[in-house]
Amino acid sequence: MQELRPTEIIKQLQEVANDFLKEKLELIMLKEKEIYLEEHPETKANGYYQRSLRTKFGQINGLNVPKEERLRI
Repeated sequence: MQELRPTEIIKQLQEVANDFLKEKLELIMLKEKEIYLEEHPETKANGYYQRSLRTKFGQINGLNVPKEERLRI
C-alpha cells in the first residue's frame, strides 16, 4: 500500500471540501432563483453563467450562477 504524504492528504481534503461547497452553493442559488421567479412573474430564467470563487479551502472554478431576465411588457 502506498503511503500518502501530509501535503497530499491536505490537497485531497481541500478538493473534497471544494466539491461539497460548490454543490451546496449551486443548490442554494437554484432554490433562491425559484423563490425569486415565483415572487417576480415579470422575470424569467435565462440559463447560467460561470464564476470562480475563492474560499478558505481554495478556489472553486466553474460555479454555475443562475441568471434572470426581465420580460418586456
